[in-house]
Amino acid sequence: MLATVFCSVAGSSAVAADCPDLGIGNEYLSQFFCEQLSDLAGPVTRTIRGDSDKTFEGAPPDWVQVPLIRDAWRSDPAKTLELIKRIRDAGGRPRTQ
Repeated sequence: MLATVFCSVAGSSAVAADCPDLGIGNEYLSQFFCEQLSDLAGPVTRTIRGDSDKTFEGAPPDWVQVPLIRDAWRSDPAKTLELIKRIRDAGGRPRTQ
């Protein structure tokens, strides 16, 4: 039982270390949204070709500067916009680095 608890805590720490600061005060929600972004970013199955400035057309500029969000956007822009809206509704926003 102790090994299970240790593994779940270690897994949570690894996700949190790779996650950008979404500006949400609630740790559970931060981890939840980070996992959603990570799942969405996953392995990119398609390549966006063309002008790199247009690649992120329609994306909130302050959000696409976060690497995980850029990866999610490349994978599925519509789902990423929906997730950004949900994060904003939860009171979050990425802080500029």
